[in-house]
Amino acid sequence: MILKIMLGYWLVGQAIGFLIFFLYFTCADGPIVDKLYREGLKPHYHALYLTVSAFQNNGLTMTPSSAMDFASSPILLNTIGALVVLGNTGLPIMVRLIATLLERQAKAKSERQRVLDFLLEHPRRCFTHMFPAVHTLWLLLVAIALNVVATSVILWQDHDSPAMANMSTMDKVWNALFQAVCCRTAGMSSVNTAYLSQASTLLLTVMMYLATTPTVVTMRFSAVMGRKGKKGQQELDITGRVEGIDEDMLQADNSLKSQARRYLTQDVTYL
Repeated sequence: MILKIMLGYWLVGQAIGFLIFFLYFTCADGPIVDKLYREGLKPHYHALYLTVSAFQNNGLTMTPSSAMDFASSPILLNTIGALVVLGNTGLPIMVRLIATLLERQAKAKSERQRVLDFLLEHPRRCFTHMFPAVHTLWLLLVAIALNVVATSVILWQDHDSPAMANMSTMDKVWNALFQAVCCRTAGMSSVNTAYLSQASTLLLTVMMYLATTPTVVTMRFSAVMGRKGKKGQQELDITGRVEGIDEDMLQADNSLKSQARRYLTQDVTYL
């Protein structure tokens, strides 16, 4: 069941992204499409490459200016941003949401419902990147908070900077949101980061340092706390071992505070 959910999620998500890009590149008019044709890029190849790159968080584009050519197009910016989120931090959230919706639509007491109930009750036994409900909610709130904070700081510091010159108010909002979403993992940019303020540059650096940490922390924390949120009720994998934790970590404190301390200690030692 989890394989079907993941395959459907992977295919449908990228198919929708590809369709939006392809329709825009073939049906829309304006400087973005004109430049696309001047550079000899085919709409279907460009749409496919951009979709896969965004969803896989590769951060690569077929144009030398990253996503800066799309700065005036909310449709393109938001589609790329959505694919970036869906392919990274949003994956555990969406997988659990899909499983929940399928379970509610399943026939009562059917085999399908029993399978989905087990999947929702013991997500870590079935898939590494699927978490219990409380941890999924925690990940969602953290992701929203990080993006809101980053977007607000960029708007506050750079709404009148050269990086966002000649942009309308809404274009500034969409570009700030795009930078906030992409800086942690994908690395795409819709504005010239050389013109951003020192505060925004520092914030983007911190966000890049955090990267996928919320997902990794949730993965380890949920394996220790278990589905009921109580320490000591660890989820087991298919071999009967505690899933998601190294052997030397089984007896250690694996709280959020302890994980943060270990990460910082490792990084400071490396530096």
